[in-house]
Amino acid sequence: MRRKDPPARAPTAQIRSEDLEALLAASASARAAAQAAVARSRELECTSEHAQQRALTHRMASRPRSCFARVEGLIDGRAVGAVVRRDGTTTCDPRLLRQAELVVALGDAFDDGRLDARIDGGDPLAVTLILMRACDSVCAVQMVLPAPGSSSGPCTAS
Repeated sequence: MRRKDPPARAPTAQIRSEDLEALLAASASARAAAQAAVARSRELECTSEHAQQRALTHRMASRPRSCFARVEGLIDGRAVGAVVRRDGTTTCDPRLLRQAELVVALGDAFDDGRLDARIDGGDPLAVTLILMRACDSVCAVQMVLPAPGSSSGPCTAS
């Protein structure tokens, strides 16, 4: 019986320590750059959310007679907001709008079906309720009411 020789082994790659150190340094540098980019992205996202909230506040204050309500809440842990005007139209955060459209698609009704569940152009009370229902958590609802016994303008109730 003839004995077989073991198969030949492939030559192993040898990495010089200088090359390994250079690779590790490049990897650490890339990791630090990625962490800085993620931190900057989060900072910009927070700045954007604050700017949207300030814009909604300014819009509501600049048109008090046309404003019906303002809704602030959280969806997936992120702040969202909307302004509902007296004609039922809205200025709304895109995430809140998507959730509200789902509420409408499910056929939600209020007041035993007397309030039509529409997100834009419907009854302003129904629109406000839909926006509230679309939030995971409602933080604030501000409704603009006419001042009692006065035609000087609205007062707000929270």
